[in-house]
Amino acid sequence: MVPLLEPETLEYYYHQLPEHRKKKADKQKVPIKKAQSVGAWVLWCKVKGQYSLTEEDIYSLSHSGDYVICSAIVSGEGNGQLGCDIQQMVDYNRELPRRIFTPLEWKRVKQESTKEQQKEIFYRLWVLKESFQKATRQGMKLDMRSFEIVLGNPTVLTKQPQEFTRKYYCYEIERAKAELEGYKVAVCTTETEMENILHEYSFKDESLCSHTMLFS
Repeated sequence: MVPLLEPETLEYYYHQLPEHRKKKADKQKVPIKKAQSVGAWVLWCKVKGQYSLTEEDIYSLSHSGDYVICSAIVSGEGNGQLGCDIQQMVDYNRELPRRIFTPLEWKRVKQESTKEQQKEIFYRLWVLKESFQKATRQGMKLDMRSFEIVLGNPTVLTKQPQEFTRKYYCYEIERAKAELEGYKVAVCTTETEMENILHEYSFKDESLCSHTMLFS
């Protein structure tokens, strides 16, 4: 997403946005936030073209640091739920897990012996939990302590709010590139199958390449 920090490149993509997305991008006064807003929508448009999707199809967007991601349900009956999240693993308030995670999740973070290992677990849980929030369409309005995720193989949602009765599947996306080493990525969906292909779009030269993903 770094090329979008260049004014000419950002302007080129900005003019491709529909009016409602331009207004949303214009609200962002910090350059990287505006670039993320523009980039996320452009990426969704590329995914639509790749899979012949429409505005009625289900998709999810997320951005953090130098990356924006988009996930979409590309087949099925159209009643699926989906959420994705990417987070750059920056330093965080060490009291945050205690305040926003369930006691079991907080214990899972604390059981790691070093701060770096604790950071790893914190962000693994964070992207999984935010992906579930997005999949329910509640976003941050849904209390993170109202549901619980246990890391493992597979990672599972062991407790969920009563109003959400469907089966949700949690996927941690293994890094497809060395540059993503400082990030965590996750997807939560009601779909039972997930394509293991990651399409990478370059905002610099408008190229599209594909990588095989590993799930955990």
